[in-house]
Amino acid sequence: MIPWLTTETLTIIFMDNPTPGKYEVQSYGKPSILNIKYSLVANASIDKPQVSRSNETGCVLNVQYDFNENQPLFITRKRYFPKFRISNGLVRIRETEKIRLHCGNSNIIYKGNHLKSVDGAKVTSVDLLCLRNKTFYVKESEKYTINYYNIIHFQCDKPFKTILMKNKQKCSNLKTKLFSIGFALSTLYMGLYDVCFNLETKSPSFTRYTIQTGMADYIPSYRYSIRDKHAVDYELAFDCEKQKEHLTPHTYLKTWGGTCCFVRRHLVSPRDVFPGLPQLATYENFNVVAHWNFCKETNNWDEIEQKIRLLLKTIDKLSVWTGTFGGIKNFTLNSHNINVDLSVHVPKYLWKVIHNKAVKSSLAIIQINIPFLTIDEAKRHVRCKDICDQIKWLRGTDWRDVNRGYTYCCRVLDFEKAFSYENRFRDVHKIFRYMQEQV
Repeated sequence: MIPWLTTETLTIIFMDNPTPGKYEVQSYGKPSILNIKYSLVANASIDKPQVSRSNETGCVLNVQYDFNENQPLFITRKRYFPKFRISNGLVRIRETEKIRLHCGNSNIIYKGNHLKSVDGAKVTSVDLLCLRNKTFYVKESEKYTINYYNIIHFQCDKPFKTILMKNKQKCSNLKTKLFSIGFALSTLYMGLYDVCFNLETKSPSFTRYTIQTGMADYIPSYRYSIRDKHAVDYELAFDCEKQKEHLTPHTYLKTWGGTCCFVRRHLVSPRDVFPGLPQLATYENFNVVAHWNFCKETNNWDEIEQKIRLLLKTIDKLSVWTGTFGGIKNFTLNSHNINVDLSVHVPKYLWKVIHNKAVKSSLAIIQINIPFLTIDEAKRHVRCKDICDQIKWLRGTDWRDVNRGYTYCCRVLDFEKAFSYENRFRDVHKIFRYMQEQV
């Protein structure tokens, strides 16, 4: 018995071959008979029937819970990252929209069984057509069959991990190397973001990426670190209680509270890339820096990143560089000098440069990454003229609040001079002041 208490059309999607026979459907208290003489579903796996209303179209996936590290990469048939419509943590795919799932050099499986081509060979990718909810048609032999598949049950038989592509281009005056982080699809490489990595501090100098419509905007429930080339124990380094024991023997530091510490900050946030495997790629240790959390779950740096995401409501895409500068070996608390001797490099500054290519405007935003500064101390660390009060899309936040992270803004040319990045952003002169600007 399947209850249905509205006057709308009932659509029943069986995720497996239903047994031929009669099924009773209850509609407005009056039974109707659904007679299944034969199955329209072949080679699909068994799930409970999914019932949906005919006025709901398209497919929906949850960014946080419907993706995992063993799932294939979602791409278009032309091998681009798809720009799905995403709202409130849900990926919305249009009805009849076509997508491709790719496992790189591993093979596609569905509920533990390998998918195979017509000649019996295992396949590394599969083309799908959205039907409704999480149900898709599978393309076989140049046509989409009437087989129904639940997309969340597609997996790769081996995790599809990112790769680092070395680039010979010089990215800094320091001893650095430029890497591109992305995915290899047979003979095609799909880059996600670039990292200029400092070989002396064993930490990223900066990352470069494009934030655009279709970004996940939510943190996934799964995460993993892909590699640790430099044998740093990141879990130990960012353990808040261990930090307090390691930084100093003074017992007064117990007054910090459980949340005051250097935390793992991803220069490319998992919120700012496409959902699924691209989010996992941001957990690469080459993308991690030590960031003082100012004893709060969120601070001004989180506010900056959220305001940048809001820009995408009116702007299709932005180029973003996120980096670090300098380092700290100690800081002052209650007139005591506290040594910082973590197993990871601790930068003195975090910074972002945001470039709106369509109108050639840009802005540099800098945060001082030193614990327990007073307002007077923070002002002594400002290296270029602060223009945050001129930036309309940054209004509504006290950027000079030292308890949330003293933050200031500069013209990019001033930032280049002050932070030794001369000519890094040479083509950008106009200040990025407004959410919408005329070309």
